[in-house]
Amino acid sequence: MILKFIYEIFQLVRDLICAPNSVFSKINEDKLAAEAASVFMLSLAITCFKGYLRSASEARRSLTFFENDGLNQALQSVGHPGAALLIMNLIYVGFIFVALAVSKVTVRKIEAKRFVVGLFAISALAVCSHFIFGVLSFLPVKAVFNWVTMLVYVWVSVLTIVAMQKCLGLSFRASLATFLVAFVTLFPFSLHFGLAPYLSWISNP
Repeated sequence: MILKFIYEIFQLVRDLICAPNSVFSKINEDKLAAEAASVFMLSLAITCFKGYLRSASEARRSLTFFENDGLNQALQSVGHPGAALLIMNLIYVGFIFVALAVSKVTVRKIEAKRFVVGLFAISALAVCSHFIFGVLSFLPVKAVFNWVTMLVYVWVSVLTIVAMQKCLGLSFRASLATFLVAFVTLFPFSLHFGLAPYLSWISNP
């Protein structure tokens, strides 16, 4: 069972890198829903675990889940790492709702469920990336971590735009515009974490 799940993640990651259109085509055929949901939950579990590790390693008693100091201070009184993860995912939900609202301007009938499944499927990259960064952390290559992390976020952004095209039936221009509106709307609250909270602490546990 576990080996089958690992193999499914491997297949999903491979297709997201080499043939993303095939992934979203399967989703439009109402496939991969269970696999995407399972991968998304696993990515959240990994992120939560790394969040606790980072919180425990901080010398001072303050939350550092966000790169925005204002949000860190606002969450400091909560005193629980899970609160930051909850806030990040609420912002992520906000990103989805804004994207769906904007897409309705050009498409009267949208497949919201398929779009969400598509976004969940993209989180398979996070599971793979957390594992790879975990292995690389034992090697003297930390100088390239920021660059590789940036590349991962860029590819997630590209896949999100493709998901809007394939799952919502938007044109490329409409998909790009929808993505930018949703991203810019929530960027002040969480920077890039609103796009993919499951990639938080990917290179810095």
